[in-house]
This record gives sequence, C-alpha cells and structure tokens, in this order.
Amino acid sequence: MKIIWFQAFLAVVRCRRFSDAAEEMYTSQANVSKYISLLEKELGVTLFDRSTRTAQLTDDGKAILPYAEKIVETFSALQDAISLNKSEESASISIASVPIIHLYNLPGILVEFNRAHPCIHLEMMETDMNGVLQCLEKEKNAIGILRTCALQMLPETEKWHKSPFIYDELVLLCNRKNPLAGAGEISLSDCLDEKLIILSTGFDEYRLLLMDYGIPANRFAPKIKCASVSTLKNYVENDLGVSLITRGMAKKICDNKTLIIRRLAEKPRFPLSIVTRKNAFTPEASILIQQMIDACRDIDEETNAGGPV
Repeated sequence: MKIIWFQAFLAVVRCRRFSDAAEEMYTSQANVSKYISLLEKELGVTLFDRSTRTAQLTDDGKAILPYAEKIVETFSALQDAISLNKSEESASISIASVPIIHLYNLPGILVEFNRAHPCIHLEMMETDMNGVLQCLEKEKNAIGILRTCALQMLPETEKWHKSPFIYDELVLLCNRKNPLAGAGEISLSDCLDEKLIILSTGFDEYRLLLMDYGIPANRFAPKIKCASVSTLKNYVENDLGVSLITRGMAKKICDNKTLIIRRLAEKPRFPLSIVTRKNAFTPEASILIQQMIDACRDIDEETNAGGPV
C-alpha cells in the first residue's frame, strides 16, 4: 500500500467528484482513478458507488474512512517530526546579552533547553550594549537581551520584535557608614553628587536612563568604572564611593553587614527586553524566548515590593 492511495481516497470523499479531487491533488483524474482502484484491489473491497453523479461511499468505504484518516494524519505528523529534526541538525541560536545572565537563573533555562534540543547549538555571549546591537545586526537568528532604554539605538526600529522581559529597578548600594545609608529620601541627583562607582559595561545604558529622567548626560560622571561585580563590591565595602546598580544585582552581592541597599525616590525602572529580527527566528528560538520570559515572570513583583531593602 502507498500513502498516496489513501490521500486520493480522502480527497474524493471531501470533493465528491474524481475530477475535483484530481484538481485538489494537482494531478490528473486518471491518476486519482488508478490510486482508488489500486487501494480497492489491495483491500478487496469497493470504496465508492460509481453509478451516481457524485462519488458516494459504500458501506465498506464508510468502515475504512476513519482508518484512512488516521493513516494520513499519522504520516503527516511523521513528516513534520522528520522536518523538525532535520532543521535542528543544522540549527544554531546566538544569544548576545548585557551582563545579567547569572542574575535571573538564565543558565538553568539554557541547560534545560539544551537537554530538550540537543541538536541545536547555543552560542552565548555577554557584552556591553554596543556589542549586543552589533550581534543583532550581524546574525539573522540572534536573540539580543538589553536594557529597554537602549532600544532607541536600534537602526530601522520597525524591523525588530521587542518583548518585555525583566522589570528591574535601579537602586543605590552603599556602605552602612556612608551618610546616604541613614539619610531620608534619596534621589538620582543625590547619588550623582557622590563619588559614583559603576560597572563599565553599563555606562551607556545608565546615561540613556538618566536622560529619560531629565538628567543631562554631562552630569553623569562616574569616578570609578569597574570591569567586574566583585571589584565594584570591594570598592563600596571600603566606602570608596556609592554605586547605582540594578536591584537584582544588589541583592546578589549585598551581605547586609557592611552594605545596604536604598531605593530611590524616582524608583527608576531599568527593565530588560528580548530583541529579535521580525520573521527571522526559528520555532526553536521562539520556544527558548518564551521559556526565558516565563521563568522571569515573578521578578516584576519582587522589584515592586515597597520600602527599603
């Protein structure tokens, strides 16, 4: 038996005419008649009453119909599975992100995705905002993770799909001996008047965010730019300055003995977005993006919790 025999059988059932079935299958009526005859001969039954103007199923044809539908449906599912497997064999997904991967359990998500899709090669790169933008421009199937305030830097903004991802907040991290630790309400301007310590990879995003809050770019003049979180923590622990960092990062490094986290009066939102080219990423990339969004769904509630930390 051949699958095309069953496909022809179902086409005639749908169209009620051999000529219409042939048109649906992009073949000749003679071929459809041949396929039906071969199936009838193989099964030893007559499937259609050919004495009427339209093709009517015989009792045997009615009995065979659900089995034929199941056979064609299973074959179609098999073809889809083979097609997906072939696409995965050569698929790769590039992920370029600002340095936040360790903060939101993204490594665990990537490991789980690799287990489910072992044939897909994941390329992961942490870089600054400009590095993410360059990767998105260069790689058609790239996934970019960057601060939402940086989306304005994307060229031809209409060609990008942007998904809100994590709604983090900018906070002040300082030594408990620092005057700001026990001060009243603290604003962004108050922080800029201090010896400011930031991560060098976040400089451009900080500047864009502050401009959104009406602070001129020239007011943002950090005294120290650190290449690593551990170095930043060490400087703040020794009260060499204060730092503006995300609340997610602050909670990772604050020991509650030497350091303290203070929320700012503006509660400046510093969210992340996932960016991809429209109509360019694969179904597998869509699955990965949704898994990342779902895994980080609770972070917004945590960020919005009121009061000092």
